[in-house]
Amino acid sequence: MEGWKDGDLRWSALLFLALGLSALVRAEEPTIRALWLLPGNEQKTREVDAKELIQACRIISQDNHNSRFWISVTPKPSPAKDFLGLILEGDGFRLKSQGHGATKDVLTSISFYADAPTAAKVAKAMSVPLEKRKHPGHRLATRFIAGDMNKTTFVTLEITNVGDATVTFMDGGRNRGRRNNQFSFAGFHNGKPMPDVGDPTHFGGLAGFVTLKKGEVFTKKVDLAKWFDLSGVGYYNFTGTFYIELMPPDGSHPILWSDMVGAEFMFQKTRPTREEREF
Repeated sequence: MEGWKDGDLRWSALLFLALGLSALVRAEEPTIRALWLLPGNEQKTREVDAKELIQACRIISQDNHNSRFWISVTPKPSPAKDFLGLILEGDGFRLKSQGHGATKDVLTSISFYADAPTAAKVAKAMSVPLEKRKHPGHRLATRFIAGDMNKTTFVTLEITNVGDATVTFMDGGRNRGRRNNQFSFAGFHNGKPMPDVGDPTHFGGLAGFVTLKKGEVFTKKVDLAKWFDLSGVGYYNFTGTFYIELMPPDGSHPILWSDMVGAEFMFQKTRPTREEREF
């Protein structure tokens, strides 16, 4: 080409290549559409750009394998006084809000649940990190202590922090019912499996936080009669577990790790003596 030098051609080619790559990157940038479900005889929708709608977004793992995520978004004011829900749409996914309903109150958050691939797409589109779980390095020694089971049906759980790191976990949350279902037991009486005769129904319950520094011990009593008929004499063998959710030291969200601590224990019940019966 007349008037062009080889260097000019090379620079021109590089410029066209850079512009082409820039356009390709922009074309591949993930986007999300947000659809408000509005009330009416027909379920109409109103579409908005998700990044313009959402002020803040957190995507938090719901299991230790990081296979399911909770997406919490803080929206700007909704386009209608009443709404039926919110849908997020993107490349290969469509998420509908959880727990939605008509409301006239100011929205503080809307929740979605997604598998790992979908959560990764949302995180990329919203430019936020995936908050994944990883083992916090806790080391806990657990045992159940049975006293004189001829006189009581209670045993004591003991958890000792034998690691170097301070551990914080939730105590409660499954105890609003007939029994504390943070515990679970499997039992044998004289070598035969024992049926669970208790009521496992619960409605959550109040919870607090337990913090154990190195060497510190947590104890909690539990009534085995809430699970089993302990009226027979003989040998009893049990495996007991206690469900824990490990939290940051200040007890804030999210859960770092969910786990169960457990131990085996046994005791013997004997027939009462004549003096005990008479007493």
